[in-house]
Amino acid sequence: MSNGDTGNRMKAVVAILIVALIVLAILFGRDVMNLYRSGAFRRYRPIGPLLQGNGPRGPIPDAGHIEKWMTFRFITVSFRLPTDYLKTTLDIRDTRYPNLTLDRYAKSAGLDPDTFVGAVRTDVRGYADTHPAGN
Repeated sequence: MSNGDTGNRMKAVVAILIVALIVLAILFGRDVMNLYRSGAFRRYRPIGPLLQGNGPRGPIPDAGHIEKWMTFRFITVSFRLPTDYLKTTLDIRDTRYPNLTLDRYAKSAGLDPDTFVGAVRTDVRGYADTHPAGN
């Protein structure tokens, strides 16, 4: 083989590598754009689908895990309750509902916080028993 053949082969290999890199870059760019369009790069995920019940479905947590620090909104979303379920069943008239912790509400209503948390647990269990899929 002469030096000219070797030089031509090197040029062909380099050209093939460059074409392969361009194709990979295009494919990678297309995947990145698809991820961008799907919202994968958003810093904050929208909570709307979760609040509307269209979010990921997993098992409904045990109502025994409800604590005083939780807000009514947190419980409603976590246990997939209708928006005003606790407000109706517990006859809550506080305008801060659902952005109010159980402890703060119980104290402002003159109730024992531990007893009130027990009532919330009972109501959530009652809903879960009649709506096992969280629907």
